Amino acid sequence: MSYAMSEAHTRTRDDTRTRDRDSDRGERSLQSDLRRLRERGAAVSRDAARVVESAVRAEPWLATTAALGVGFLLGGGLTPKVRMLLVGAGSRYLGAWLSEEVMARSGAGSDGSSDGESE
Repeated sequence: MSYAMSEAHTRTRDDTRTRDRDSDRGERSLQSDLRRLRERGAAVSRDAARVVESAVRAEPWLATTAALGVGFLLGGGLTPKVRMLLVGAGSRYLGAWLSEEVMARSGAGSDGSSDGESE
């Protein structure tokens, strides 16, 4: 009986060690995935900031007007229903434009051209 209990205790201890080791591997993998996600997010954020900055430099009056319009909308210049409609449509348009610009500029950097326009 004593031998059986000792054998069960050893098996339980080995199972615990295996689970701990597997958990450590999973945690390291999760940390690695999170680190890669942060790096990718930072890269996309930098690219988006460059695109917005270049757009503002190219069209400062347009950027100023857009900022004033957004301030007007957020400041309560329109009814909530109309505001949500316009913000929703504008954010979809801006998101599509921004993603196209980031992709175009990313492609421009990889093929050696520097004008940012796709051919």
